[in-house]
Amino acid sequence: MSGDFPPLLSIQNEQELFMTVVTHDDHRSPDDEEGKHRISRLREVGVQIIHLAFATHFYQQDPDNSGSDIDTCVQSTLKGDIFNVWAVNCDLKRHLRTPTQLATDENQEMRKFFEGYVGAAWSIHGLEKTHKWISHMLSRQPYIKDDAMDTDGVTAPPTGQPSNPNPPSYSAHPSGTSALHIDPNIRKLVTLAAVHEAASKRRQNIEYEASSAGQSHMPIWTVICKVNGEERGRAQDSSKAKAKLSAAQETYFRLGWNNLN
Repeated sequence: MSGDFPPLLSIQNEQELFMTVVTHDDHRSPDDEEGKHRISRLREVGVQIIHLAFATHFYQQDPDNSGSDIDTCVQSTLKGDIFNVWAVNCDLKRHLRTPTQLATDENQEMRKFFEGYVGAAWSIHGLEKTHKWISHMLSRQPYIKDDAMDTDGVTAPPTGQPSNPNPPSYSAHPSGTSALHIDPNIRKLVTLAAVHEAASKRRQNIEYEASSAGQSHMPIWTVICKVNGEERGRAQDSSKAKAKLSAAQETYFRLGWNNLN
């Protein structure tokens, strides 16, 4: 177990409950309807408690976070490999009774185990203690501040003023660095979720700063992507969302996160 992570909340004294939680669905007896029913209930409780703990964490991290900011942070974190990391560092993984080869994505399997374990921990220790345990684990993860972005980022022009059919688009890069030349076909494969997952795996803090200039009906957005407080990517576009994505993509390639290391 990693010293950075809290130990598992103990449920081992409840042997039947413990075995229900750590047993993979494929290892259950086909006739064990009671066990299937029990783990289903525990997982549902676990899902709700995990979501509450995540939302509370991001609420407390930044008082400027809006409701949509909090939801985006929660969803971005859940898309990473956080449950697999937790399963290893909290020493849960060695207790699991699983098939030799997991049939689906391992992180999704670990997520199911954690949801069940959280539900079981709640049934023994109560909400407050279980919530604190999750919060402690979550604080070991990099905090990803993901500003809420409009879907298109373009403000509609005032009535009577035509919109620009070909709004200007720019690319930029951090001061003192050379521009990156990335194959567009490769660049477009890198999503925000992929960038955030890469940051999470490397325990890097990532955040964005956005500003606009120009006329209100035809703004130019500049978005800066910072990693551990340092500018690593910058982009400009008439769309705030596109500028953010481009800045994140530049960061991804500039730091070599596309390499398998």
